[in-house]
Amino acid sequence: MMEEVLLELEPRIIEISNHGAEFQGQVESLRKSDTGSFAADVVTKADYWVQNELLQAFASTPLLGCQLVAEESSAELAPIMGRFAAQSEYQLLIDPIDGTKRFVEGLPYFSTIVSLRHQQRCLYTFCYYPKLNWWLRLLGEESWETSGRIPLSLPNHDRCVVFTSGTPDRDFADWREQLGDWQWSKGDALHPCGSKLLYLSGSVAGYASSKPNLYDGLMIYHYAKVRRQSLREQDAQGRANLNPDDWENSSRGALVKGRYLCLQGGHV
Repeated sequence: MMEEVLLELEPRIIEISNHGAEFQGQVESLRKSDTGSFAADVVTKADYWVQNELLQAFASTPLLGCQLVAEESSAELAPIMGRFAAQSEYQLLIDPIDGTKRFVEGLPYFSTIVSLRHQQRCLYTFCYYPKLNWWLRLLGEESWETSGRIPLSLPNHDRCVVFTSGTPDRDFADWREQLGDWQWSKGDALHPCGSKLLYLSGSVAGYASSKPNLYDGLMIYHYAKVRRQSLREQDAQGRANLNPDDWENSSRGALVKGRYLCLQGGHV
């Protein structure tokens, strides 16, 4: 199975991510788009290097038959990216440095994310934070494992639902009753580690994402499914289930036309 290939490649993914982290403070930041959001627009040569090394490792395996959706693109990356399948039942998703803004700012809260989907089913997600030496692995919708406790002391905000971007008061207005007097908060406003680590650590009550990015915005969605956490999801047509196959390229990346809200275990 394709996910078994990725399991075997995990030591190489970790090695590449660790090497990429060594570029922190040594590479300039570049602008790849002009959305007005520094976090969305910034890229570094480290992003390009990590993605290229990952693709070189994957291209010598059956993963070459997957459709590739990767965050970065450039003239230098085009030849290796073009070797992957234009269409496939399998989708290989890569975010070489999730949290480039934090990388540029010298903070340790950035990760490499590799995911695999088959049609609408999440098969595999591996997220590794090189500066924290911490990883999370999700397999199918049944199995999950981490390298241990997240090595951070984080504040407890048990009545906060975090988000990364967007306008949750508007995007989730029809789901507000479920939250009662809980408050929305941008993850970075609570702690510079951001929304994902706050949710994974259990420091906040929930996580919300409208039009999640295909290669990094579905990680918490997959986590919530595996952990059997309270999950509300909806596609662009208002159907009850998010459809990750319904996505579009935009200046902010490959955005899924839907939304989801997940709550920690024990919450209504």
